[in-house]
Amino acid sequence: VVAMASLPTYDPAIWDGGIDQETFDAMLSEEAGEPLLSRAVQGTYPPGSTFKVSSLSAAVENGYSLRSSYACPGSVNLAGQNYENYAGAGQGSITLKQAIIASCNTVFYNFGYQMWSKDGGLHPDGEPEEAMAEMARGYGFGSPTGVDLPYETGGRIPDREWKRTFWEETREVNCERAESGYPDIAENDPSQAAYLKQLAHEHCVEGFEWRASEAINFSIGQGDVLVSPLQLASAYASIANGGTLYEPRVAKAMVAADGSKIEEIEPTVKNEVPVSDETIKYLQEALAEVTTSGTGGGAFSDFPQDQVAVAGKTGSADAQGRQVSSWFASYAPVDDPQYAIVVLVSQGGTGGETAAPIAREIYEGLYGFSSTGDTEDVKEGKPLLPGGKPHTELPVVRQDGSIETLEP
Repeated sequence: VVAMASLPTYDPAIWDGGIDQETFDAMLSEEAGEPLLSRAVQGTYPPGSTFKVSSLSAAVENGYSLRSSYACPGSVNLAGQNYENYAGAGQGSITLKQAIIASCNTVFYNFGYQMWSKDGGLHPDGEPEEAMAEMARGYGFGSPTGVDLPYETGGRIPDREWKRTFWEETREVNCERAESGYPDIAENDPSQAAYLKQLAHEHCVEGFEWRASEAINFSIGQGDVLVSPLQLASAYASIANGGTLYEPRVAKAMVAADGSKIEEIEPTVKNEVPVSDETIKYLQEALAEVTTSGTGGGAFSDFPQDQVAVAGKTGSADAQGRQVSSWFASYAPVDDPQYAIVVLVSQGGTGGETAAPIAREIYEGLYGFSSTGDTEDVKEGKPLLPGGKPHTELPVVRQDGSIETLEP
């Protein structure tokens, strides 16, 4: 996870003899960039188009065919609002595989709206299926991964129940704002203040409703959807391995100080992703083409895919008041997955332009590839790990407590 912030400068001597609470809080504040926040497990962000693997799974497992073609216009009008593809580009009638490869938003907008309507829209008759949200939870989103680290976040998968709970928690404030307005903002921006006052009124009166726009934005990992980079890596690892979602582990074994009593930590299955083998295989094939002919193709144009094929998905996520954040979720090799790598550059631009090239450099380091930018000049050097695979053996702990380093 790449995160950049403008941090204040402090004299290292402030640690001598302890530090007062005010200075400590200032150093670790949001304004200072929260430098001790583990963004991989505690940071939550809209996942953008990397989330489409979940939305496709939800659609297919609820009646949409993998063998059909779907319209990908430059924009669609749903529930009285216009929704566009990136740069307004349309692609005609395409398969779901191409919808992943080229990242067609409008295909998924239609899925989100149609499944919301099927549930009864604003006023469901009975218990709604919430298929999109349920599938997302099946991929591990909305709950901690179970990694053996403290303070992990669960992210957020919004649905009708969440919306009502949120409304109940915020209704009093919204109703007050609906009456008092935003006089501080009105001094400099009357139109913005008027808009916020009207919004507060709507949230006060109708804020419990799960609207079409929310379901539509949900389908492409926007709106109120929040995930951590580790959750996304776990989800893509489950696609790579055929559908099993594991709890990530930092520790591999427990060893006594003198090297005795080795107890290996067995992998823990969190759940099986609720999709068919056919859907998993379809996603694997689609993700493999993203880096050759899709939105990740530019970043991997001269990468030796004949030696190590990389599967992945780009994402560009919007958040109110912030620039677009860049995502790339991936795994490799395609035919024998060993690594799942997710790159997030907060406010870094599009996934194909920023995050995917960083992921490519990580894979180059793992496998010992280097490139001068010439597609004919890709060299193979010394990989960080032998055979391009993680270590399976444990390091030797000597009786004096020192550790025998594993050779790369």
